[in-house]
Formats: sequence, C-alpha cells, structure tokens
Amino acid sequence: MENKLIVTHDAGFFSCCTIRLQSIINFYNKTGLLPEVDSSRQWSNYKDDPQYLDITDKLFKTKDTIIDKKQILFSDDDKEDQFSDYSQINFGDVNFFVDKYFSPSDDVELIKLFFIKKYNIDVNNIISVLFRGNDKSREIHLPSYNQFLIKIDELKLKYPEFKLLIQTDENEFCDFIKSKYPDSIVIQELKRINRSDTAIQFVTPIGERFNLAKNFLGVMKIISETSHLITNKGNVGMWSCLFRGNFNNVHII
Repeated sequence: MENKLIVTHDAGFFSCCTIRLQSIINFYNKTGLLPEVDSSRQWSNYKDDPQYLDITDKLFKTKDTIIDKKQILFSDDDKEDQFSDYSQINFGDVNFFVDKYFSPSDDVELIKLFFIKKYNIDVNNIISVLFRGNDKSREIHLPSYNQFLIKIDELKLKYPEFKLLIQTDENEFCDFIKSKYPDSIVIQELKRINRSDTAIQFVTPIGERFNLAKNFLGVMKIISETSHLITNKGNVGMWSCLFRGNFNNVHII
C-alpha cells in the first residue's frame, strides 16, 4: 500500500508518540499522503499480552479527516525534539496530526471523565504540576524541586483559589509539594516510585501495564486542559503541550 507507514520505535510511552508523530509528518511531507500507520511493534512495555499484540487503537483513535497543505513544519526550532523550545512548535500545522492520529480512544475518554468526577477537577481552576524524574536524569539535568516550588508559589500568589494537580513519577517530589500545599490533587490510580535510575513501566507487573498506560494517558489529557501547566523538558512535557494545542500558560522549568 502506497500510504502504509510502519513505525517500530519502542521506548517510553511518549517517546513512542513523538517518533510516531514525526514519522507521520515526514511521510506526509515526502508523499503528500496521510498514511495508514502500523504501530503494532510500539508500546511493548505497556502490553500485558504477547509483545506483538497491537494496542494502538485501544489508546488512540484515527479520525477520518483530511488536510490540504503542501508542507508541514513541526517546529521553528532546528532541534525538533523533546528538549527543544515548545513555544516554537508550529501548533497551527501540528494540531491537525495530533488530533487525527492521537485523539484518545473511547476507553481513555471514559477514564478521563472518571478522574474528573472522582477528584472534583475543574480544569479552569487548576495549576498542573507535571514532573518527569527518575531515569530522565540520564538524558537531561533535572530541575530541583525548589525550582518548581518557586514557580508554584508565584502562580498561587496570583491565583490563590486555584488548586494544584500533581503528576509525577517520583514519590519524593509528590511528598515535597504536598508538604507545602496539602490540598493538592494527586491521582492515586497512577504509580510512583522512590527516586531511582529506572522508570515506572519497568517495575510495573505484567497484568497492570495496559491499565497504567490508559490511566496515564487519561490524566495527561486532563493536564493538557488545565488553566496553567508547570513542567520540565522531555517527551512528557512536550506532549502536554501537543495535547493542549498551544503554549499558552505553560511554564517550563
């Protein structure tokens, strides 16, 4: 099939998403076609069944939409990766591809709505605090907890009625922010670990990994819709902006 694209990159959840998105855009720029994407060999760390089972359509839906544009530029930043300047993403071009290929599945939408109801989340009055730690330190110098706190204090001074929504893979970061702001919202269905040189998916037992992926994706969609977002660089931070569709009220630490 002339419009078939096979993506085999297999790493962290949003690393898979990033390479899939970039591959789709590159394919479109070369051929002018919107591909049918085979991602069956991606997200193996989030599969509870045999490694070759395709879970893509259980995470995302592909919409039947078309685009009429000759060339798509991902970013004005030459790097075009998870550590680039997210304010330079060409959201006007990229939003179409995120919406077409990365809209959450019906199951993920239900999970998102469940969390909103359970934790009484009003996205218009939430400051999301999204910290990706642990083994991310192999790739980038992680900001300190205090650097996050300075920005949180600044925003809470301006918006004292806003609550914090904390999403992190580190117990220590969660405990630190909760010690300062005890009424912060923490989604208990998502796992955290003590700070270490590994990632959540590698310590999650078989049988729990697929639910981990769906819950994480549901929470990321909530975070992307909140009034303000504080995050650090990496694929998780970049996708919070891509799902958001803009860089408005995003604060990179």
